[in-house]
Amino acid sequence: MAEILDRSTPIIPTRLWPPPFHWFAPKRYRNQTIGFLRASYRRAFLQSVPWWRLPMVAVATLTWPLAIIATSLGRDLPLHGARAKATGGRSYLAQFADHLSVGLSAGLWPRQYYMFELFRPELRPRAYEYLRRVETKRTLYKLLRTDRDEEDRFRDKLRFFRACTRTGVRTVPVVLAVADGRIEHPQDGRPQLPRSDLFIKPYSGRGGNGAEIVKFHDGAYHLADGKPLTADELVSALVARSRGQALLIQPRLANHPALAGINMNALSTARIVTATEADGRGRVIAGALRVPSKAKSLIDNFHAGGIAAAIDLETGKLGEATNLGIRGDCRWHSVHPVTGGQIAGLVVPDWPQMVALAETAHARLADRIVLGWDIAVLADGPCIIEANAFSDLDINQRTMLAPLGNSQLGKLMAYHLDQRAHGMLGRYETGTAAPVSSHSPLR
Repeated sequence: MAEILDRSTPIIPTRLWPPPFHWFAPKRYRNQTIGFLRASYRRAFLQSVPWWRLPMVAVATLTWPLAIIATSLGRDLPLHGARAKATGGRSYLAQFADHLSVGLSAGLWPRQYYMFELFRPELRPRAYEYLRRVETKRTLYKLLRTDRDEEDRFRDKLRFFRACTRTGVRTVPVVLAVADGRIEHPQDGRPQLPRSDLFIKPYSGRGGNGAEIVKFHDGAYHLADGKPLTADELVSALVARSRGQALLIQPRLANHPALAGINMNALSTARIVTATEADGRGRVIAGALRVPSKAKSLIDNFHAGGIAAAIDLETGKLGEATNLGIRGDCRWHSVHPVTGGQIAGLVVPDWPQMVALAETAHARLADRIVLGWDIAVLADGPCIIEANAFSDLDINQRTMLAPLGNSQLGKLMAYHLDQRAHGMLGRYETGTAAPVSSHSPLR
């Protein structure tokens, strides 16, 4: 494969474990999409790692089996072994052997073995097909960036709001943005706060960290301490707080009434993954609806204890919901564990409109091939909450109980990597999105 890094690509951060080499990888994957993606990641890793770190890479590769054994026996097997034995019929010894097998052949940690439920006999042979965070978020997404004209378009929430406004993409309004002790939005410095609950979050927050609700009742705003404030007093308080952290203030939104039985008064969102097809259009590849699982949750974040259910792309129908699968209390839920509201079989309201919004946003805003959109469906239709330039695929692969490496997503990623490496020498194979060129391993 040709050189795939160029001057426009930043140095790829590398992690020593799991190593990029899989000496026992199944040979059947060499000429498949996932084999091409793994080769692309490995090549980028070796191109970017400093020469002085190469001995560390060698040591990490040799000690990888010890890392698997330590995490298996010290954490994951005691935590999940009983569940895996009950669900998949694998004994503790068989699970330990599996950890070594999938670790050495597919580069998966024991916790990922349980996250993706590889103790199930129908999934274990496909371990190599799972896309890993170390490949996607740290390397492949960066290689697949297409536009650097507006840095941090998705990480900076104010910049994202302004980009959506310019391009006519529906997103949550920003009523106030404060940073470094000053008002940054609105630009005239005279915010008009709605007489309703507000939602505060950091400019660059992740996972819902720092989120807060401002209650409005009895004609006043109330922060967490409960003290009533006028609109001017609230603005002054937030401006003062912004000296430590930039803050965004938006109206507090409410879901479509059809989700009232499962959202527990938080805003539930769908994580919708889009990718650029060969003709340049965005396409929805996967989706999962996230809902909170704790009564006091302000957010639905999957990595913060929430649960999620895969969305059937054709019908908008939900499957069973589950958490990330790395805690000891992992279960699958056909009904909400707290409210008892139906999850499995529920059709997400306005699902076709959500798909259309995600694909429109991808066409107008995407600066890379793969993006993850957090979209809420409100009483008057879908609304984008934020976008993720480094979308985590664990939520999709976990809730789907299926890997994405050889899926349409993997094929589109491979197609664009092939184009980047070989300069438009490949051709698009209709219906598969697989790159086919005289030198492509995907032939």
